[in-house]
Amino acid sequence: MIACVGGVLQPDTCEAGTPSAEVCDGLDNDCDGTIDNGAVAVETVVSIVPTTINLKSQGNTFEVNVSLTNVCDPANPMPIEASGMSLSYVSRLEDVFGTAIVLPDPNSLSCFPGAGERGIVENLAARSTSANQARLTFNLPADGDCQTLDGDRQDLNALLIDFPHNEDATICVTSSVDGVVFEACGQSRVLSKGIR
Repeated sequence: MIACVGGVLQPDTCEAGTPSAEVCDGLDNDCDGTIDNGAVAVETVVSIVPTTINLKSQGNTFEVNVSLTNVCDPANPMPIEASGMSLSYVSRLEDVFGTAIVLPDPNSLSCFPGAGERGIVENLAARSTSANQARLTFNLPADGDCQTLDGDRQDLNALLIDFPHNEDATICVTSSVDGVVFEACGQSRVLSKGIR
C-alpha cells in the first residue's frame, strides 16, 4: 500500500491490525503517519563507585552513575530525563570469563512470610538526578525481610566472593524510563585475595 506524505508517495509503514504504542523499530506502530515518533531506545553510559571493590572492606555503599540517551534516531540522539527512571536493582554480575550471575526483577518475586531478600535494590530516597544523569545509591543493608527492598555493598560482596582476584567484574542494574526497560552495565575491579 502507498501513502502520500507532503506530495511524495511513500510506502505504507503501518502494519495491518490494531494500532499499538510506538516502539523504536522503523515502523508506524500507532498508525499516525509518523515512524517511531515518541519511541525510545535507551543508550547508557555507566560508572561504578567504588571503581575497586575490596571484598574484605567493611564499606556499606556502592553507587551506579548512569547517563541516559534516546538513540531511536541515531542521527539525532536526545538526552532522556533521568528523573523518570523507575526503581533500579542489580540484575547481572559477570566475571572476565563470561560466567554470569543473573538476578530476577525483585518486583516479580512473591514474598512469603519468613522469606529472605528478593534482591539488591537501590535506596530511591538517596537517588540524585540532574538532566539525563542519575546517581543510584545502594546503601540499605539487607534486613532479611522480603517485604522490604534494600541492599548494599556487603550484599554485592557476597555475590562477588568467587570472582577472580584483581580482575574486572561487570555489574549491571536494570530499570525503566518512559516505559522502556533497560540494563546499564559498568565495571569494577574485584580484590578478593586471601578471603577464602
